[in-house]
Amino acid sequence: MLIRRIFFVAAAVVMLLAGAVVDLGFQSSDVWAAAPEQNRAAGRYYDHAGRYQGRVDKNGRSYDHAGRYQGRQDANGRFYDHTGRYQGRQDANGRFYDHTGRYQGRQDANGRFYDHTGRYQGRVDENGRFYDRTGRYQGKMTPSR
Repeated sequence: MLIRRIFFVAAAVVMLLAGAVVDLGFQSSDVWAAAPEQNRAAGRYYDHAGRYQGRVDKNGRSYDHAGRYQGRQDANGRFYDHTGRYQGRQDANGRFYDHTGRYQGRQDANGRFYDHTGRYQGRVDENGRFYDRTGRYQGKMTPSR
């Protein structure tokens, strides 16, 4: 369930990178990554109106806008919620799987996200901006320095 949210919020920290990453409150395309190391990229996340939504630190840990720990992604692409429970994983090819191993969707090398049936969900551009499947701007990630 969380990996699905991760995939559909900024499929969030990562587009909604929620729970395991940051719940950005994005609509459909909410995850951030082409490979696990990108989900672990340190940065701050903002919604479409520029409001701060949360951050990911250099160790892949996610925090919401109030600084509350949400979860993490380890160096092997596995997601864990705030209590440490395994939620799913992302493989080196950008595919997401839930905690039972069911395929949830993927991100291609161009930053486009697709759900488990192959339907386009949105994209993240080279500047860290998230767009939903209709092309509407949903928010952005700014890398930490």
